[in-house]
Amino acid sequence: MNEVVALRVALVLQLISLFASLSIGSALESHLPEQLQQYLAWELERESTSIELYALFAGLPLLAAYFISAVGLFFLKTWAKWIYICSGILMYPLTVFFAPTVEHSLATVIGEFEPLSFGFVICILLYTNVLNRRDA
Repeated sequence: MNEVVALRVALVLQLISLFASLSIGSALESHLPEQLQQYLAWELERESTSIELYALFAGLPLLAAYFISAVGLFFLKTWAKWIYICSGILMYPLTVFFAPTVEHSLATVIGEFEPLSFGFVICILLYTNVLNRRDA
């Protein structure tokens, strides 16, 4: 498998695992224990703190840049490399400012492929010349 194919597979795997984790997590909420379902209901009803709102507003442009750069990387655009790496890494510290999360273990397992493939994409970008190749 050449570098271009590996990059594209990792990007697709990352997006699939992200959306699969979100959809499976919401579909399996009813299978959680009653106490966790009550917590999820309480979490939806409560007001967001100002720190959570600041983190959300800081994260939205990063999230947009992240997805746009992922599409750019899929089409081997050189401008997308550092936008993808920086926006992806800068989003992780923002999660500290949000409330604890509760999800089904299956959603967690599937969701773990997202950071794994993110790291794989970063390795491909930093240690190969995948964006300089034009034989894709």
